[in-house]
Amino acid sequence: MPHKKLDVDALIVKFEENPVTFMAATGGLLMGMSKIIDAAGSFRGSNAYAKDVNRRVKKEQRNTRR
Repeated sequence: MPHKKLDVDALIVKFEENPVTFMAATGGLLMGMSKIIDAAGSFRGSNAYAKDVNRRVKKEQRNTRR
């Protein structure tokens, strides 16, 4: 997948045209990215917790059979 080059000049023009809208759009983009990162971290954490619980349950079942 080819990388697209960021056109800084176009961003500057958009900012100069309407700075409030530009800042709101940029803030929304950053907030969306942070939500995705947070969701990925939560998913990994919940999977790790589930694996830990399963490991403890299996260990307890082995110990009760003896």
